[in-house]
Amino acid sequence: MILTSDFSVEEGAWAMESLTSPMVIKSAKLTLESAEPREASQDALRLVAERGGYVVESELFVRKHEEAQRFRMVARVPAVEFESLLLSARKIGTPTEEWVRGAGVTEEVRELEEKLGIKAALEEGLEKVASKAHSGRNRHVEIIGSDRETVVRAESPASDAVEAERELADVREDMAALKAKTAGLERQVAMSTVELTIQRPAPEPPPPAAPPTFGEQLEAAFSSSAKTMMTMSLFLIRGIAALLPIALFASPALVAAAVWRRRRRALA
Repeated sequence: MILTSDFSVEEGAWAMESLTSPMVIKSAKLTLESAEPREASQDALRLVAERGGYVVESELFVRKHEEAQRFRMVARVPAVEFESLLLSARKIGTPTEEWVRGAGVTEEVRELEEKLGIKAALEEGLEKVASKAHSGRNRHVEIIGSDRETVVRAESPASDAVEAERELADVREDMAALKAKTAGLERQVAMSTVELTIQRPAPEPPPPAAPPTFGEQLEAAFSSSAKTMMTMSLFLIRGIAALLPIALFASPALVAAAVWRRRRRALA
């Protein structure tokens, strides 16, 4: 029976050394107004390049037959140049919106480094087990338990090597994932992200109309009354015009009926 605790290192040996400064991921979003977004965008790109940064994405929105309306970019700059870039960017337009965020990842990176140290110690121990298995020194192999307290048994040198190498492959895969995550956080700490939008100012609303004077109100009242009278007159004229043909058609019959009634009364 072999215990990996026999070849493990002390916990303090793989612990990450104390960080001299906090690790913070910085990001910002800044919106500016400028009468010439195209020219202002060139100034923004120049500021990023002067500080050793690079543009992740950018877009310039232009309407047909019009000048540029809006420019947007996402850039990354060294963390030491983060505040300097924001300070200079505010001068190429009128700031209308801004937020700055800082996310501390010191403890997260520390934990990742500690886990990586544990995995590295386990990797070293498993390499020794695999080497002994290949040399035929072990007779029983079975890996049971946690990373730091694993029981290793074998039934044959060949099974020793297969089991140890399988466990070693899993450990190395975990180590690769931990290294990738740690490296990703370190890159985000080293390079800050700035999203900058430059757009034309919104058109100013027209000034509110002055309240009408008494004379204007009186004139409007007379105008409204005249319009009402004209509407009523037109309605009456249209009504008469519509009834006139009926009256002309019915008048002979009415006259004949009146004459017949008079004659009948005279004969009576």
